[in-house]
Amino acid sequence: MTGSPDSGEAPRSFLRELKRRHVFRVLAVYVAVALGVLQVASLTFGPLHLPSWALTLVVVLALLGLPVAAVLAWAFETTPGGVRPTAGGTGGSWTHAAGLLVGAVALTVAAGFGARAWLGASALPFLGGGAAAGAGGAAGAGSSPGSSSAIRLAVLPLENRSPDPKAAYFAGGMTDQLNAALSDVPGFMVIGQRSADRFASSTATVPQIADSLGVRYVLEGSASLADGKGTITAQLVGGRGDSTVWTKRFQRPARDIEDLEVDVARQTAASLRSSITEKELEAVQSRSTHDPVAYDLYLRAMSLPTGDSADLARRMELLRRAVGRDSTFVWGWGRLGETYSAFSIRSPAWIDSSRAAFTRAVQVARTARMRSVAREARVFYTGNLDSAIAIGRRRVAAHPNHPLALGLLVVAEAKRGHLAAAFRWTRKDRDMDPLDPTIWTGLGESFQRVGLDERAERAWRKAIALDSTAARPWADLRDERRFAGRCRAGLALEDTLVAVAGDARELENRGSLYLCAGDARHAVLLLDSAYRTRPWSDVLGAVPELVRARELTGDTTGLGALARRAEAVLWPHAGSSNVYSQSVELAAAVGDGATAAKLLRDYMARGGVRLADVVDDPDFGAVREDTAFADALARGRAFLADQRRQVRQMLAQGQGSGG
Repeated sequence: MTGSPDSGEAPRSFLRELKRRHVFRVLAVYVAVALGVLQVASLTFGPLHLPSWALTLVVVLALLGLPVAAVLAWAFETTPGGVRPTAGGTGGSWTHAAGLLVGAVALTVAAGFGARAWLGASALPFLGGGAAAGAGGAAGAGSSPGSSSAIRLAVLPLENRSPDPKAAYFAGGMTDQLNAALSDVPGFMVIGQRSADRFASSTATVPQIADSLGVRYVLEGSASLADGKGTITAQLVGGRGDSTVWTKRFQRPARDIEDLEVDVARQTAASLRSSITEKELEAVQSRSTHDPVAYDLYLRAMSLPTGDSADLARRMELLRRAVGRDSTFVWGWGRLGETYSAFSIRSPAWIDSSRAAFTRAVQVARTARMRSVAREARVFYTGNLDSAIAIGRRRVAAHPNHPLALGLLVVAEAKRGHLAAAFRWTRKDRDMDPLDPTIWTGLGESFQRVGLDERAERAWRKAIALDSTAARPWADLRDERRFAGRCRAGLALEDTLVAVAGDARELENRGSLYLCAGDARHAVLLLDSAYRTRPWSDVLGAVPELVRARELTGDTTGLGALARRAEAVLWPHAGSSNVYSQSVELAAAVGDGATAAKLLRDYMARGGVRLADVVDDPDFGAVREDTAFADALARGRAFLADQRRQVRQMLAQGQGSGG
């Protein structure tokens, strides 16, 4: 169909009229001035401590002024005699005026989304989404604890400014406590300390650090302990524009040191969440001890790393001294319970000590919140897995960005065999601590359990890239080779592990690999040496392998006594998931099929973390070949197949943890 000759004349006439009335020129000047005003506001409102809504108000007024400027430019003109209504022209119809208004509104909306992308999502919360406020203000009242608009924040390690070298622990302890305090603030997502620690003494700029960690704000500063006073000098910096929100010096006498991190946390919370209530702030201000010496011992303990058994032993000693000075020190008892639990891998008896410490924390808790946290921790570390998962899910629902609750839930779900659920939580855990090699290592182990070996290897390699001296990912790579029957390749990786990180279980691991490779003679030499030179509790797990290696070489002397000694240590603690698989394997190795079958059925009913090992691990060959285990193994295989299907489906839909 052919249009009329004048069909394109109207738009051209409208554009000519816009140029004649200088609308384009006025809008260009208006936008330039508005951008300048917004830039000044974004850089100055934070340091001036203006209200959280101030920047949003400036943005809204600037946007609303855009269509007004367009209409005024259309309707009026400046002349030597002053401002007068524009003289009529060929395009001055009401239709053109209406078109101008619609176009101006559309331009305003587009400019709004542009400002949102430039200044930060919550500078214009009514346009949807957003993580935090613009560089000068707060994240807005809509930052609820469970919302996706949580304020992402990183706490960099505080620089030690204590004049006494012996007080260097103070900065590390304060960093840990400040991280924990801010994690309790509703609506905050604090990046895990392991990831933040990578930027200690870094030359990277704040925007570079913020980009690496995926955060909106960075809290940095220094800490010192001198003359009976603790001091923190801190500043909160907006990650995008490297603009300072606030800088402040906090100081407390020794008797009130525990309140120091609370002061910093309250200042941070108040500046980023204008709507935060006093009730919400109660989560970060409960005193757990009134003994400054006990709290000092606690800080010393918390400044120590946890990856080395010697450091764990030192932490345990300091915490024992802390609760010895103040028997009502609730967080001291709680941390002591965690430390005891870490030793339970070496000896199941530590579980009882852990449970007793958590019970004491419950008894001495001063507030309902403290009591609740202590009870939940007791269940997580020493109790029934189903109860731990139920509590963990409630905690994460109430505080979805709390790293401790989330990390414990990941562990509990995995131990129970809920691999699909563990994958979902692991993804969030990784987002909160993206540069933590232990999380990438755990992710690789999860991939391996569901048969995604290539993804598992990539995750372990990522962990090694983050920390080449971390033993666990190297050990996982070694064990993967052993499970796949590539035992010589496993021995090569054991050499690498010993070279880069050391291996306290080198004798047992080499013995297992030689047994896997069919060299029973070398296996016996190494495993016998381990039992002669290392603590008995540390080598229990290799008893079944020594039994099999001795049987293969025809040397069964003393095997009965060896097995009975191991049984006496293991079986009283068979309810602990740490020793279930060892008990099953040992019973099968010494020919006690009835006991092995009973333990295995009970273990599978619990869905323990080593369920996949029982089904797939070559060490459990004797178990799988026994007809007494047929039903239990069939259930185990069906269970794992279902979990693998769910995880693969999540990955196909882009929901699970990447790797």
